[in-house]
Amino acid sequence: MAQTSNYQPVYKNSKHLKKGITYIAGEFSDFDFYKVKTRGVKISINGGVLFEISFDDSSQLTTGDTYMFNKDCVVAFGNIVDTVA
Repeated sequence: MAQTSNYQPVYKNSKHLKKGITYIAGEFSDFDFYKVKTRGVKISINGGVLFEISFDDSSQLTTGDTYMFNKDCVVAFGNIVDTVA
């Protein structure tokens, strides 16, 4: 019988990130995605225009990208894990 893949997010860490500091995705290279856990946060990716990120939305971390937030926020980090059913 064939096995079925079931990809699930697994949260591994959270960090308090500071307003106006540029973070490099490589700083979080152990993780596949991040989820902002603070409401009303705007993010700039690679120095682009700030845009609002929805509370509790997951976004993929891309190696080499830079991230800057408009206010202090808590961000959860994790990996997508294949749990074979």
